[in-house]
Order: sequence, then C-alpha cells, then structure tokens
Amino acid sequence: MVTEENYKDIADKVYAVEDGKDSYTVREEYTFQSNNQKFQVLKAKDNLDNGMQAMAVVPIVDGEPDTSQIVIAYAGTNRLDSKDLSTDIQSLGLGSNKLGNGSDLSAENLVFSDSQFVTALDFADQIAKAYPEAHITSTGHSLGEAIAMYVALKNGWSNVGYNGPDIANLISDKELLYMQTHPEEFRNFRNSSDIIGGITGNKTKTAIYAAGKKGYMGVQDILSNHSLTVWQFTEDGRLIYADGRISTGTAMSEFAEIKTSVTLQMATLRGLKDSFSSGGYTSSERIFLDSSQAQLIGSQIAAAAQTCAESIKKTCQEAISQAEQLWQDAVQQALAASSTLTEAEVKEALSLGGVTEETIVGATKTVFEAIETEAGTLAESFAQINSEINKGIASKLASDSELAGRFSQWQTQLSQSS
Repeated sequence: MVTEENYKDIADKVYAVEDGKDSYTVREEYTFQSNNQKFQVLKAKDNLDNGMQAMAVVPIVDGEPDTSQIVIAYAGTNRLDSKDLSTDIQSLGLGSNKLGNGSDLSAENLVFSDSQFVTALDFADQIAKAYPEAHITSTGHSLGEAIAMYVALKNGWSNVGYNGPDIANLISDKELLYMQTHPEEFRNFRNSSDIIGGITGNKTKTAIYAAGKKGYMGVQDILSNHSLTVWQFTEDGRLIYADGRISTGTAMSEFAEIKTSVTLQMATLRGLKDSFSSGGYTSSERIFLDSSQAQLIGSQIAAAAQTCAESIKKTCQEAISQAEQLWQDAVQQALAASSTLTEAEVKEALSLGGVTEETIVGATKTVFEAIETEAGTLAESFAQINSEINKGIASKLASDSELAGRFSQWQTQLSQSS
C-alpha cells in the first residue's frame, strides 16, 4: 500500500528527472527509499519542448518490482524554467492546452507546442497501455499536482498530492461537477498559508487544508509555505494535520483499489455479455450474467464496508487515546502548578470546574465506541448479504448439474479474460 508519505517523497523525487536540476538525474531503473518502502522507476520523461517532467514508479516487493501498483508523478514549477512559468500562466490561468514560447511575446516569435497537461496525458497513456492490469494512481507537487489531478480525472484514477493549484479552468462543467462531488479521489493537501498553491482558488473543492504554518513576510516565507518540507507523518506514513488529527488516507486508497477492481471486472463481464448476445441470450446465460454481477457487487460492497469499519475503528481508538492523554496532561499540569496538593486533591479541584476523567475520557469513549459498533454492525450486514448471494447461487447450481457445468466453463472464460 502506497502511503501519503510515500506520495510526498515520490512527488519530491520526480523533480530530479530534469537533467541538471539536482546532483543526480532520475532515469529508468533508478531506485530510492521512502520510509520503509523501496521504489523503482519504470519510465521517466523530460520533455524539452514544454518543460514537463514525469516518471512512473513501482514498489519493490520481495526484491522484485511490483507492477500491479504504479504511481505516476509529475514535477512542479522550476522557477528558472520559462516553460514551467508559461505553463502556470497559460494553462492554469487561462486554460490553454497549447504553450507559446519564444524570444519575446511578439506573435512572429512565438512557437507553440502541446502544453504539459497534454503531454502528461500521453505519458500516462503509455504507462496504462504497457501495464493494463495495474492499479495506477498519480501524484505531484505544485504545478505537478495540478497536472496529476488532471491526469487522474481524465483516466478515472485516484490522486494524492501536495500544494497543487486548482484546475477548474482546464476542465468541462461536467468534469468540474464530478470533482466537486468526488473530492476523495483528488486529495490535494495544501498549507492554509500557501498563496502559490491557492492562487487559482478551490473551485473543484478538492483542496484539503491540512498544514497550518502561519503567515508570510517575504519571498522566503512564501516559498517555505509552499514547500514539501512542511508536511509531517506518522510512523506508518499517514499525514498529521496541523491540529494533530491523523489522516485516514489508507482507507481512501483501499476504496480506490476496490473501485478499480470493480471497473475492470465489470468491463470483462461486459465483454462476455457481448459474446453471448450475438445469438440472443439463453436462460442459462441470463442466469450466469445476473449471478456474476450480483456476486461482484456483493463482494465489493462487503469489502468496502469492512475497509470503512476498520478505518473508523482506528480513528475511534486514536480519539480515545488522545482523550486519555489530555486527561493525564491536565492532572499533571495542575500538580505542577500546586506543589502542596495531592493528586486526589487536584482531581477534586478539577471536578469543581466540571473537568473529570468521565467528562473527558468517559464521554469520548461513549461517543466513539457507539460509532465503532455501528460501523462494525453495518459491515457484518453487508458480509451477510454477500454470503446469502453466494449461497443462493450455490443452491441453484447444486440442483442443476448441466447449468453448473456451463457456469464452470464461463467462469474459466471470464477469469482468463480478466
């Protein structure tokens, strides 16, 4: 599972695809470490016409590149690259898919090329075609995150990135509405004081203001607020919000994988359906198609509900732990402020102000344990529905050996196609 910290490191590493940008240059087969996970670059592209840098990376699992999960990353603005600055203005600001460059701004000296957003899509398409079974996500920082969101939107992928300007000027009204109603698929973490990342607003409603470095006074502060260094993470790679909350991003990534799995399996099922329909559906074919769709939907809904329940459980446990720590801190601070009182006397004094272990810890437990129980019950319900679907199909096949034989044949055909 690629974590939010991994995405941050990948978004940082892609800057080195540009030749001469760093002391080293990232190319194919380059490996790097992010937290406890090692990654390898599958493909890298430094487009000299428009200044786009991109790379596709995979985690190394058991010593081998795992091409079942690919992250495509795009580099952000290089302040010394006129093509990057032109992209910021012409694409993000004006919504153009062409990039005009030249020795000056006169029409006769302008040379037009495809914008970084156009060539970014081409790069992503190459990766998708080379690895059709892979689960692909995108990431980037600054301009790179804007490009990454754009690519994710066009391909139906999920995105996790940092400090990206809004892309509303580049997309259709229908696409804008989709982003506004599915912000969890385009997780663009921003610093609330980052005027660069926020320069085009938040019309897509995808920005998550998770960092809170306050204010700016000069150029250095503006750049610092836009930097990847402001982000902090837990040991397991989840982002820590400015107010101390922990992101539940792992669950969102799992939801994205479930969505991708459903999409691929439904596409395979549609292919089999088309082959059946050439001569009209038989009753057996109809039963198989209906049963397969029911099994697919039932299993994936059950998986999504279980993922959600596990995420909620983890969040609830963290909230209770924080409440317990808050109570202990309150007692210790009160003890430190009055050396003459015992711990029991301090707790008594706090209770007079309405601060007790029950009001802080007990009340928190009551609320979050109820939420956790409800989520678990819901997950069990969906698991039961899925089980009943499978039992119903098994019962039907047990009573019809001919149908069972055809089912087995079609399921084999389905698995070979997927």
